[in-house]
Amino acid sequence: MSWTRDCNEHLEEFLTQSGLTQRAFAQRVGVREATVSAWRSGVRPRPQTMERIERETRGLVPVWSWFAGSITGDPAPASAAE
Repeated sequence: MSWTRDCNEHLEEFLTQSGLTQRAFAQRVGVREATVSAWRSGVRPRPQTMERIERETRGLVPVWSWFAGSITGDPAPASAAE
């Protein structure tokens, strides 16, 4: 995975490689399926949820990836999803 990719690209790749559905991943992280859908659309999760995502994906979707837009100066989506 590239350091320049956005969080939703990291999440998409993880879900594809792992074969997990949105629903299954949501259950593993402790959120609703609609929340995972929102993340895939660019909504940023809460910090404590970012940490759960990083742990569940064994680091393939790192916390820093959710802030990639902020680092490059691009507007980042508001934090609204679990």
